[in-house]
Amino acid sequence: VEAAIDEGLYIIIDWHAHQFYPEQAKAFFGAMARKYGKYSNVMYELFNEPTHEHFWPEIKAYAEELITEIRKYDPDNLILVGTPNWDQNVDIAAADPLALPSLSNQFLLQPFRADSQNQFPLMRHRNFPRFLGYNDYLGVRFLR
Repeated sequence: VEAAIDEGLYIIIDWHAHQFYPEQAKAFFGAMARKYGKYSNVMYELFNEPTHEHFWPEIKAYAEELITEIRKYDPDNLILVGTPNWDQNVDIAAADPLALPSLSNQFLLQPFRADSQNQFPLMRHRNFPRFLGYNDYLGVRFLR
């Protein structure tokens, strides 16, 4: 994180778990927001690619808890909130959005998946914040 800040690069602080751990995640993100929240190039990713076993109501409730913790220390920086089915079901999040500032729902464009190709045009026409990631099998490149 410090190296990215020193170089003026954007950095995503990622809670890379595939299950919900609210108490541990709140402690982690609280500590990260206290330490790095003053740097405008820091972003937080609350849950990396929720799977097909995670549903929007539970993701949303989890995100609201973590966002409340982060906002105690960092009122401004971008928070990325994943969507069900490995960040593919952005339409579900758009139908029931989080009503908090400086948030973005994630969409991970995966050209090899038909459902990903179908969601992308829908996502572009929705009026809600989104963050596009691109999976090219060789790694993830984030686009803005």
